[in-house]
Amino acid sequence: MINLGSTEKLAMNSHPAESVEDATRGKDSIIEPKFDGIRLLIRRDENGVQMFARSGKSKTGKLPAIETLLESILPDGTWLDCEAVSFNLDGTQDWGGAQSVLGSNVEKAQLIAGKIKLVVFDVLAYDNMDARSLPFRQRRELLEMIFDWTTNSDPIMLSPTMPATDEAHAANLEFGFEGSMLKHLDAPYQSGRRSKSSCKLKAQDTVDAIIIGSKPGRPDSWIAKSGLVGAITFVHFENGEPIEGACSGMTVSEREMITRQISTLIAEKAVIEVSYMTRMPGGKLRHPQFKRIRDDKTAAECVS
Repeated sequence: MINLGSTEKLAMNSHPAESVEDATRGKDSIIEPKFDGIRLLIRRDENGVQMFARSGKSKTGKLPAIETLLESILPDGTWLDCEAVSFNLDGTQDWGGAQSVLGSNVEKAQLIAGKIKLVVFDVLAYDNMDARSLPFRQRRELLEMIFDWTTNSDPIMLSPTMPATDEAHAANLEFGFEGSMLKHLDAPYQSGRRSKSSCKLKAQDTVDAIIIGSKPGRPDSWIAKSGLVGAITFVHFENGEPIEGACSGMTVSEREMITRQISTLIAEKAVIEVSYMTRMPGGKLRHPQFKRIRDDKTAAECVS
């Protein structure tokens, strides 16, 4: 049986990019949607199919129908890189759905796993052949051979690919994806590395919010040991309705300033600009990050 090394160091991580041009760097490339799900590494061996989070934690047993299907079509010695994605009826994605399934115990996960689709986007090994040294164009051809039977009604799909253009990235954002993945066609799969041959180009929006409090850093963090604010709690408004959240991402100097002034900032209902990737069900912001304090805006302007 092929051994690709430690599971927790198996995944290749992608490098952030500012634009399509920045990501491709003149290389022959393709673009894929950036799905809003849970990353999975999948192994097929003599014991069947096992699923792992990128951290190496087992997720086996939580997607039984998909595991059974993969076991019937994959030979031993196969590793796939995938995303478990929850889709709504209109084709948009529900990140909370994927999190609910993969974050639950096996019994609960099996009850609610039917809305999950497995999106396959890379192959690390096939039939005991280590495929990581192959260029992505050949790995993609291998995936198309393995999954040429899939249709939209199947619980498994290949990630769609398009030419790496600004128009394709704009189309991904317009449809509601959280961004795009840009991949160099001649690049190998680099386990355990953040590779510039695979780049993520995200959409980021911003919202103005009112500071309402703060949270300490994790007890074992340098932030907590330094007595600094860990996160700012805030409220922003959508259609006049208040929605609370918390953000971090401050520089050291910003964090020190906010720690000194936090009581005043709360009392004065200071406004901050918060960046985020997408809105969750109910309007909460996904991955909110502090950008700046807005001295030019009042709390009343955030509500109106």
